[in-house]
Amino acid sequence: MHGTRRKTTPQTRAALSAITNGSRLFAERVDLRTPRGKRFRDLITGYSASLGSKITEADRAIIRDLSMLQVLSEDIQQQYMQSGEMKESEFVQYSRIVNAIRRHLKTLGLLDMKRDADLHDEEDHLDPLAYMRNGGSRRSHRERLDGD
Repeated sequence: MHGTRRKTTPQTRAALSAITNGSRLFAERVDLRTPRGKRFRDLITGYSASLGSKITEADRAIIRDLSMLQVLSEDIQQQYMQSGEMKESEFVQYSRIVNAIRRHLKTLGLLDMKRDADLHDEEDHLDPLAYMRNGGSRRSHRERLDGD
């Protein structure tokens, strides 16, 4: 047997770290029963479900960052709604957070830049004058009354 290698088996769940196997989100134990902790965990679950079953470690890292940025964004929004004021430095920070969220969503493929309304616009070749005669609607006045 000298010079031969043992047959390796894939690591079992018990051999993986708690973060890798999904039983914990952080190396140290953190109480995630707080409202922010629950929201953070819910966002991770939601974004992960949106990606499906084939999530790579890189995807997991981006999802964690995205979830954290989302929680921070919601905190800033809440502060603004309570006070009605936002300093310029807070606005700059908020803008950076929102842009980072958008980039992460786009990276993960969760942000579709083509909306349903845009798809409808491409399919519908309505003459601009007919559009104006319909009162700024794709349907005529009579169609709108009958349909509603």
